[in-house]
Amino acid sequence: MENIKNLIQIANRIQESLMRIRNSRYMELLNQLTSIADNLSDITKQSRKLRLSVEHGWLSAAKECCDVVNRFGDDISCYLSRYKQLSDKPAQEIPGLSTLVEDLKQLQQEFGKMNFDKKANTLSVITEPITLEDIYLGPFEIRLELNRLPELYKSASYHCIALEPHPAASSDDITHPHVTGDRLCEGEGYTSMRAALEQGRICDFFTIVKGILNTYSPDSPYVSLDNWEGEACYECGYTVDSENSYYCGFCDHT
Repeated sequence: MENIKNLIQIANRIQESLMRIRNSRYMELLNQLTSIADNLSDITKQSRKLRLSVEHGWLSAAKECCDVVNRFGDDISCYLSRYKQLSDKPAQEIPGLSTLVEDLKQLQQEFGKMNFDKKANTLSVITEPITLEDIYLGPFEIRLELNRLPELYKSASYHCIALEPHPAASSDDITHPHVTGDRLCEGEGYTSMRAALEQGRICDFFTIVKGILNTYSPDSPYVSLDNWEGEACYECGYTVDSENSYYCGFCDHT
């Protein structure tokens, strides 16, 4: 009974955050429109400069105006694409408390245990120890900040924290080929993770993050596993195994 009460309390917190996501979605749409309007205003100013440059035969100035307008045009295309992406998405139904409670039960079964910090309003789970290509990275805590769910369209609302850190030799901040400073490089998981959060599929979200942590993509690591261990050169940062490095007594560095 106590567990059910706790799950209902957590589900209620999640539901409140999901309601706030709707408002943040429209605020982000407004931000995109404002950025488009600002860029259009700048283009208008550049068009006046371009006309003046052409009339006076200032060809270098005219080319500079065209280059600036091209950059503004690229920005507008990006803002329009983002606006369309958000506006085309149908408003998500907020799941009821019973649905969220069942989802939290599934999360408990998937990870064995979950932790809820009432004061910080965070929900977290711990993965099993992760090993990628014989490199032991240890378990990770995946911590979701419920207060930051409304920032879904601006920034990540979660952290991936190494509990037994075995960082790359070249940087203590990189505890996983795709994690730096507790931030995960989501890659292709970006869309599916945010969709899961927006729809209140909390268990799916944690499962997707765990899947990314258990996967190594050699095309986009912060540090490749081939260069994970060894000694980092003080001068250039290049990492080599201990047998191929030496200590310089003159500069007191490897």
